[in-house]
Amino acid sequence: MKSVNPEGDILVTGFGRVDGVFKSYFEIRDKNGNFIGSTTRPHNGWWPSAVFAEPRYTYLAYDLAQGVAVEKVTDDFSSTLWTTTLSNCSQYVSAMGVDSENNLFVRGTTGIGGVGHNQYTAKIDGANGDLIWERIYDSGYQNFGGGLIINPAGDVLVVGTTDYETGSKDKAGILIIKYSGYDGTELKQVLYRKSINDERFEVACGIARDSNGNIYIGGKGYDISNGEGCGIETRRALTMKYEPF
Repeated sequence: MKSVNPEGDILVTGFGRVDGVFKSYFEIRDKNGNFIGSTTRPHNGWWPSAVFAEPRYTYLAYDLAQGVAVEKVTDDFSSTLWTTTLSNCSQYVSAMGVDSENNLFVRGTTGIGGVGHNQYTAKIDGANGDLIWERIYDSGYQNFGGGLIINPAGDVLVVGTTDYETGSKDKAGILIIKYSGYDGTELKQVLYRKSINDERFEVACGIARDSNGNIYIGGKGYDISNGEGCGIETRRALTMKYEPF
């Protein structure tokens, strides 16, 4: 995951071995690629996330044995202002975003709910790390969180994969949910699925918004109805555009 601030500095994340122990890794470089700073945190199997906050601050997220830890730190990683644990986000964080009031929105996947995994969205007070609201989407099948964007009104639009099911026939669809940024009220759902008869598989990866409010979804898909199978070599890029909502 990466984030770019107005000065052009880039914040990237990853994980690897440090002294023989797997760690989550966070690094900042300037627009010319010069190293500014880095830090590590615990790593328990999932990719870490990070995003720039207001000037001089950064949000970090990394998985724990139970839940996800979120920290607000100075942008040189020298000081931690607060740390909070999202125990209901029991798998991983896939995206984060900051609104105009410097509150943090978190998108991820949780094991809480019905079958296997479900989509997770939360809003955290940027001043003190308090959880303002959280929402879990459970369709009764497997669900996985993807990206998020925040519109000018402060509402959050999230995208994810829904109704993921494997077996004799694979199926999955792409779901966009719009939540009120203020209190997490669900305002709208948009479901994309090429077929309701299984055999088609669409997976969400990211979401973006242009200056006119149009919404773009990036993902991948495949069709097993023609016998091509579901291997990586048969998967195709999928891009969608929606009018503002």
